[in-house]
Amino acid sequence: MYLRGALTENAYSLKDYPHLVELRAKIAALGSIAKDFHMSLAELTMRYVLSNPQVAVALVGAGIIADVEIARSYADKPKLDSRIMELVRTVRMYDEEQLWPSKW
Repeated sequence: MYLRGALTENAYSLKDYPHLVELRAKIAALGSIAKDFHMSLAELTMRYVLSNPQVAVALVGAGIIADVEIARSYADKPKLDSRIMELVRTVRMYDEEQLWPSKW
């Protein structure tokens, strides 16, 4: 769900490869949406997934217990309203290869 940290605050350390220009731009756009609504990029990502009626289960990888607790705190919050959901949907990736961390 977090694209190996790319959809968290660690995104800004994403390698500066020329083929990841679109991915970095989309992450920045999502970061702006998150900031506008006073949440972190990780929170926006988690709550977007959990607010999507087509999602039955969200899997979160965590390196330490604190990561699990943070993810749980996001899951305990209300679903995102339709305005935020629509804003996030406007941020589309056209090069789907960039969504596979193994291809970075």
